[in-house]
Parts: sequence; structure tokens; C-alpha cells
Amino acid sequence: MWQVETRKFRCDNPGCSQGIFTERLPGVAAHARRTDRLGETLLALALALGGEAGSRVAGRIGIPTSPDTLLRLLWAQGDTPIPTPRILGVDDWAIRRREVYGTLLYDLETHEPVDLIPGRSAKALETWLKEHPGVEVISRDRGGPYAEGASLGAPKAVQVADRFHLLMNLAAAVERYCARHPQESAQEEAPAAESPQGVQRTSRQEAESRSRRDRRKARFDAVWEGHRNGLSQTEIARRTGLTRTTVRKYLQTEGAFPEIASRGPRKSALDPYKPYLLKRWNEGCHSARRLFEEIRAQGYAGGMTILKQWTHRLRGPAPPRVRRRSPRSTAWILLGAPEDLSPKDRYTLDDLLAKDDRLARLHVLVHDFIRMARDRDGARLSQWITDAEASSIPELKAFVVGIFRDLEAVRAGLTLPWSQGPVEGCIHKLKLIKRQTYGRASLAHLRARLLKSA
Repeated sequence: MWQVETRKFRCDNPGCSQGIFTERLPGVAAHARRTDRLGETLLALALALGGEAGSRVAGRIGIPTSPDTLLRLLWAQGDTPIPTPRILGVDDWAIRRREVYGTLLYDLETHEPVDLIPGRSAKALETWLKEHPGVEVISRDRGGPYAEGASLGAPKAVQVADRFHLLMNLAAAVERYCARHPQESAQEEAPAAESPQGVQRTSRQEAESRSRRDRRKARFDAVWEGHRNGLSQTEIARRTGLTRTTVRKYLQTEGAFPEIASRGPRKSALDPYKPYLLKRWNEGCHSARRLFEEIRAQGYAGGMTILKQWTHRLRGPAPPRVRRRSPRSTAWILLGAPEDLSPKDRYTLDDLLAKDDRLARLHVLVHDFIRMARDRDGARLSQWITDAEASSIPELKAFVVGIFRDLEAVRAGLTLPWSQGPVEGCIHKLKLIKRQTYGRASLAHLRARLLKSA
């Protein structure tokens, strides 16, 4: 512990407002009981953890202090002036869900929060923009109040509608179509019947088998391509993710892809009795219990279950279980990229598109819009709108009406690189700070911690 002695002076003038003067230690201690370095440490705890949690951690590391002291350090910092951003992101967040909301303003160029203001009305955003002129681009969701506030507060700024919200609006339109036209799916059928000669594979099982073979063939080709390029077996294994044993086995085939041989029928304890069972079945005896008693008298030592399974296969295939797919599950299969779907979902997609021509047209238009959003090719928006209106699909027409209400912002969202992603990330950070205080922190407390800890 250091003990530093300084001189203290008293003013003899009765009219002096100060009265007592003490020597200062600039750069070491601006406070009589705390060095500047200790103050910086406590301020960092206050910014990261708040009052109560910061006080507990401070006590554990040997610098005990009270929660109120940490909060006073936080308030003493004052507002740090932040230059008006050129690219501004705007989004709302819940101070108290469904009751009280605020607005987060975020600099999309520097990736730092700019301000936290109460309310999410057009007037709140308009007032802030008029007090901070110079914003050139405003990224926002598709809510009407922020569009109005941006138009009134910064009429020359380019408004950008967020691509994620556009795609969610499109997904909602697809789901409404699926709810209006319920899709019955017969591909969720019972397992294929098994005849005494073997198993009858369904088309879905065959598709999955082909998909597995294609993946093995692609790995086989990658192994041989690496071998032709002079790579060692160890390097080929590292690049393909295969074991060296598999790589060696593939290279020993001399370029001929090794097909997997199909397994023959398994031997069963029931096999010696199948001719007798088939004879009795054709005579009209279809009771598994009675057949079991007859062959047991002949020496059958197996169980009843295997006989029941075998007689079930003799009865022939069960009718397919037709079930109605939920609108949401159908919509997500339609929205997914075909190359990313599982074999089961791809089979379902092909079945749905083959049954409904309008659904096939909807699928084409939806993926055209998704590609336009991913490629940021807003120049094709007008042609897409024309095609969507010509499709005579009410849900797409309603989606187009929403686009027309915000046409320039939508076109900018499909063209410019700005989006609400970083803003949403900052809102997650704000929610974390709010939960650390058990939801009791004031807006001023949240604003101070968010802006100063950025």
C-alpha cells in the first residue's frame, strides 16, 4: 500500500468559494482514495457487469467497492459525442415486451451503436434525424413508422428495405398459398410389402440408394484425381476426409469403381417350413396362430414373431397412408434450395410439383426472387413483378402490392450491400445487458453501458 502526503492550503479570504486547496497528482490519482488506474478498472467492471454483479466480482479480485460506487462512475462519464453516421441502421427492441419499446440506431460502416432512444414511432425517428443531419442511407425493416420517420427526417436519404424481412414476407405468402390449397402427401406410405422371393423397394428407397452411390462415386473420383496429380495417399486422405485404408482400397481398383454387392436373402429358422406354409396358405389357412401350432408339431423351434412377419408379407402391400401436410412444412420444402434438400424432401417436392401446375409456377417465381436477393440483382425486380402478376396467384399478387407500397426501398434492398444483420446482432447484445440487470435497468443505464462498451 502506498501512502502519499500532499499539502493542503486554506484561503484566508472569507469570500473565497473554494476555501481549501489540495495538491493534485495528475496522471496518478484524481481522487483522494482511488488511483486513476483503479478507477479505470472499476469503470470497466461497471460497463461489463453493472452495479451488483460488478461489485461481487470486484470483491473477489481484491478491490471491494459498492454497487452505487460503480454506477456513479458510470454516470460520471457523461455522453461521448458520436459523429453522425453516413449509413444508419434502425430497428426496434422491447424494453417491456408488448408494452414499452425503444429504437436502436447503429452505424453500419463502423459497426458501432450510435444512440438508444425511447419509442418506436415515426416522430421519434424524425426528431433524431433532424437533430443529426447528414445521414445518406437508412437501412430498416418493412415497418411503416420507420419508413415515414425516415422520409420526414431525412428526405434525401436512400431507404433500404432489409432482404431478410423481404424473404420472410415471401415465405408467409407461400405458407398462405399452402394453407389455401392443402397438399395431400401419399409418399409417406407404409413400408413396402415383402414377398417370399424378396423385398420390393419403393421409389424413395431407390432414390436414397442412388444418392448414397453418387456420394461414394464423387469421393472415389476425388481420390483418383489426387493420385493423378501426384499427391500422396496421406494427403489425399486429408483432403477427402477418408481414411488411408479406404484411399488405398480405391487405388487398388485401377480406376474401376467398386460397386456394393447386394445382399441375398437371410437364412431363417422358418426356411425349411416355408413350402408347407405356402401350401397351407393357398388352401385358405391364414391364421398365424394355427400355422405356428402345425409347424411346431413338425419340429419348428423358432418364435411366433418371425412367422407373423412372414404371413404379414404374404397378405400383400398395405394401402398407402395418405396424410395432409401442414402448410408450414410444405412451404419450407418449397422454399429450400433443391440441391440442399434431403432425398426424402426432394422426393416430396417432385411429387408436389407434379400434382399442381400452379404450385410449380409458384416454386419457379419464389426461387427467382430468392436468387435476385442473394445476387443483389435489383434490376430484375420489375420483370419479376410482371411475371408474378401474370401468374394469377392471389398470394403473390398480395406480396407484390406490399412491394409497390415500398418499391424504391425494396429495389435498394435488392441492390445495395447494407442489411439489418449487424443491427440485429447489436440488439442481442442489448438484450444480454438487460438480462444481467434482471430487467430493472432504466433506459439511461442501458444506453450508457451499450454506447460506452462498444
